[in-house]
Amino acid sequence: MSRTDKATGAVGTIGGIGSAGSVRNKRTPLRFASILLALALFAAAIAGGCTNSNGGKDPADPTVVPQEGTTVIPSDEQWAAVAGALTPKPKSIMLKGGSVAVGEETDITQLPYLNVYETLLEKAEISIDGAMGLEAYKVEVDEGGVKIIAGSDDGVYYALKTLTQLSRAGRLPKSTIEDEPTVPLRGVIEGFYGQAWTHQFRLNLFTFMGKYKLNTYIYAPKDDAKHRSRWRATYSGEELKKMQELADTAKANHVKFVYALSPGLDIKLGSGYEKDLDSLFKKCEQLYELGVRYFAILLDDIESRDAEGHAKLLNDFQTGFIETHEGCGDLIAISPEFCTGMLTSYTNKFAPLLNDKIIMMWTGSGVIPAKILSGDMRSISKKYGSNVLVWWNYPVNDTMADNLFLGPCENVSPKIQSDISGFVSNPMNQGYASMLPLITISDFLWDPDGYDPEAALVNAAAALMPKCADALLTFADLCRASIINGSKSTFSLAEAVDRYNRGEADLKALEELIASMDKLREDLEKLKNDGDPPFVDDARRWIDKALSYAAQARVLFEVEAEALRVGVDNISEEASLKFYADFKAARDLAKGNSAIVSPDVLAPLSANALGRLNRLLKYKGESGRADAVAISDCAAYEDYVLDNINDGDEGTYFWTQGTLAVASGNRVGYIGLDLGFVTDIENVYITTGFGGKDALTNMIVEYSEDGNNWTTLASGKLGEEVILKPEGVRARYVRLRNGDPSSPYWVIIRSFEVNSIKAKD
Repeated sequence: MSRTDKATGAVGTIGGIGSAGSVRNKRTPLRFASILLALALFAAAIAGGCTNSNGGKDPADPTVVPQEGTTVIPSDEQWAAVAGALTPKPKSIMLKGGSVAVGEETDITQLPYLNVYETLLEKAEISIDGAMGLEAYKVEVDEGGVKIIAGSDDGVYYALKTLTQLSRAGRLPKSTIEDEPTVPLRGVIEGFYGQAWTHQFRLNLFTFMGKYKLNTYIYAPKDDAKHRSRWRATYSGEELKKMQELADTAKANHVKFVYALSPGLDIKLGSGYEKDLDSLFKKCEQLYELGVRYFAILLDDIESRDAEGHAKLLNDFQTGFIETHEGCGDLIAISPEFCTGMLTSYTNKFAPLLNDKIIMMWTGSGVIPAKILSGDMRSISKKYGSNVLVWWNYPVNDTMADNLFLGPCENVSPKIQSDISGFVSNPMNQGYASMLPLITISDFLWDPDGYDPEAALVNAAAALMPKCADALLTFADLCRASIINGSKSTFSLAEAVDRYNRGEADLKALEELIASMDKLREDLEKLKNDGDPPFVDDARRWIDKALSYAAQARVLFEVEAEALRVGVDNISEEASLKFYADFKAARDLAKGNSAIVSPDVLAPLSANALGRLNRLLKYKGESGRADAVAISDCAAYEDYVLDNINDGDEGTYFWTQGTLAVASGNRVGYIGLDLGFVTDIENVYITTGFGGKDALTNMIVEYSEDGNNWTTLASGKLGEEVILKPEGVRARYVRLRNGDPSSPYWVIIRSFEVNSIKAKD
């Protein structure tokens, strides 16, 4: 099923009224009303008594979007389409036909908040029903105005957020909305390594979280010294002012600000324990005085396995701090063993000793699991005696810094809802880029049973960047390959490129591929020029890499099409030179850019493009050729693509998915270079392994003029760094094979270089 079809199906029927489909179907961006948006911002300001440093209207904030075409009153069909695009999607929304005015046509961004509030809700009734869930709400919109019943101020706030998204042209559809989240704690943990988020981004994040009904933020940046390595040090001066602003802004947006400390690296659990515990209390006392009421103690990524000491530490904080400070939520914590793959006897000792009020965090079957399964959650929740809080390491990229993960939340079982207390996402160092998958995560957590990943991504793109939603979706396709989706990317191009790779593309198919590359470049340029600047700044090197790939592919497809039109032998040298020059210019766009884009479709197409060009053009205009082409009959593991072996960077590498030792079928098990033509070989340079992992020392290095008949150049235990200086060797191909047929290891090749002199005629 195509993405558009899935999006349409996901919208389905809203409260008995057939939806007109998603925004993606019509290829037009979703427009948000600014009228009720200001109302919601006002409600936030009243609740917290503050805004961010830009008055709550930071231009980088995606909630502030001008409404277009406000003079046109939507039809019932259009109201259904708007309702179908709400995110997170309400549990129930019944459209009754027709609409009512909720405010005058005016530029309300220029009005004081109080005037806006009085103007828009002069006919509104708001009441609290204690029998409802705290975040539950019910909205009635009819000729009498707007009526909101909610379980608490949180429910009122979320009702306003829904109405903000739903309004058009100063109007709301007559409707009944009943809504409540499924997962109680929903949000974000800033728990990655590397560059922490800026203070201003965190303020903007809280506005974003409030809009998309994410209610929990855990402050835990690993590289913040006062969070981890210098956890005993208290805050002062400007630091306290910033913490105060964070706490206030989170509260204004109905976000629980959880302050976390990671004392596990050096906290004393024997002699000196009482002094360290007192330091922990004093540090958190500072935050309590600022209004923080939620705390976490994180013991992840440490060597200690002192089960009794760790349990005592967490229990003492729960009873000695949490329960002695009015209004505090129960302690959130994580142990050194935080996934199924880590479990040892430590957890068996630790879990029974733990105060049953403490909320323990869990990442799943592994640190970065391919799936979050209900069985894993049920098992660990049973071991701890209470439901765990999921720490989901997606879309985090701190250990994969060349990746940008923009795919939707998927492969998380909706059945986990009964076995967890909450769910927080650990995002990327690129905070603004993380907002796209975060919206889909919010959609899932609000209603796991009604969630559809593709529809969620379409709606998220329209909500985040309405002026270029399609361009954002195009880019997201290129950056969605990850462990949670089987490393698949470029959904809209994969099938056509696969047919081309199988040799099944006729002239019409090639022309369509050329048009696809033109459209891809058009979308990427639009995103680069018209997209929200903070997002574009985060994603710039991935956008640039994608532009290079699209330009390279276009040249390749043009040559293929020309070969079909006039015949391979009739492509002139002049035309060949032009093709080579265009290809080199396209490839130069990515020079020095290690960003990983479309590793399963466009990256391998680019890696093989030069060799294909050489064969098609029969080396006419050789001076225009680029570098040698990497060759192998081995699959790449995840994003460690073959092209990395000759990119000039020993920090990147090709990692085989499986061993090189055992040949099967037509597979030989080789890695090497195609130089493009027969030449004299001056030297060969190979480095294997990375960080001591999967180094290939016992190998066979061989060469060939035709790719069929091979001669051994060197063999045996050649070491992790190989330098060969052969004499009198002429070859077009140089490759290596594993010299140890029993080796069970996968193989890493960091560099493979062959220096040659072109043979004279």
